Amino acid sequence: MHNVLSYFFLVLLLAFSAACESDSRGSTTDGDSDTDSDSDADSDSDSDSDSDSDSDSDSDTDSDSDSDTDSDADTDSDSDSDSDSDSDSDSDSDTDSDVDTELPTCDNWPSVTGGTHGWASRYWDCCKPHCAWIENVDPQTEENMAKVCDVNDAETIPWISKDQWSTQWKPSGCNDATGVYTCTDMTPFAVCDKVSYGFAAVPLSGPQACQKCFQLDFDGSNNNVQYGATPDAGSVSLAGKHMIVMASNTGGDVGTGQFDIMIPGGGLGAFKDGCGRQWGVDVNNTALVGEAYGGFRTSCMNSLGYQATLDQMKTCVRDKCNALFGTDDKFAKLLRGCLWYVDWYNTADNPTFTYAEVDCPPELQDLYN
Repeated sequence: MHNVLSYFFLVLLLAFSAACESDSRGSTTDGDSDTDSDSDADSDSDSDSDSDSDSDSDSDTDSDSDSDTDSDADTDSDSDSDSDSDSDSDSDSDTDSDVDTELPTCDNWPSVTGGTHGWASRYWDCCKPHCAWIENVDPQTEENMAKVCDVNDAETIPWISKDQWSTQWKPSGCNDATGVYTCTDMTPFAVCDKVSYGFAAVPLSGPQACQKCFQLDFDGSNNNVQYGATPDAGSVSLAGKHMIVMASNTGGDVGTGQFDIMIPGGGLGAFKDGCGRQWGVDVNNTALVGEAYGGFRTSCMNSLGYQATLDQMKTCVRDKCNALFGTDDKFAKLLRGCLWYVDWYNTADNPTFTYAEVDCPPELQDLYN
């Protein structure tokens, strides 16, 4: 009986042992399965990670949207950069716009070769230009005849009647209320920081003088030096600047080497009634129109004295330009020319130069006739 029981217990022990091994293998499988599950979990985790990664990637894509937002932030940043670039562009544009308000530079403008010594006075009398009179131009072609304007500054024909036998020419507005006048677009203007164009009465006469052009190379002195005076600061500042003027008036009241430059506010001279008619102002009011000879600058010199600084002189003349020409749009071109005298010409008084005849620039040709 004891042997039977021993045998029975041995069988049970073997059966229990086999079951344990089987559990152990199932446990390993579960373990693998857990591993797979971990692996899935890793895979999920990778997938989460991919998904995170995608989500990061999306989030990076969001972030790339943020980072493509950041890359779009970069692209926004690039776009900011582009925007900066646009902004730079705007900035360049602003710069360009600033440049438009300033004059371009032209340091390499050639001086005249040889040339003759001369000096510049100034005037604006509104009268019909000498070069609009038939006796002062080529009578056959009239090609070098200057244009004229009516009392309202509208360009008009210079004759009353004209046929193959005779022409009846219009008088000057300085002598007759029905006459014609200088057009106000014949005021001087700057081409760049060192060069300006304009019109002048020149020291020549005869039909071939009209519409000729001359370059004036300013030397930093003035005509008063010959009388022992010190050059004014405005004339000194013109050294190295150049001006090309076209002859619209000739002979008569200009001396040897003298160019009387047409500058609004430069003085009405002896014939002031034309400006009285065209501008509708009291030309005897020198506080408004300036002195007959020398214009605004002479009036300012009389009030400020000879010790006035350049800035004081420029401020005074600018104020007079604005007081007369800044009150009505019809004076806009005159105002431009008057302020040119302040800003580019620096209110120079009878500056000296070397001059020579040159080809006429198209800008002056277009304005002349």
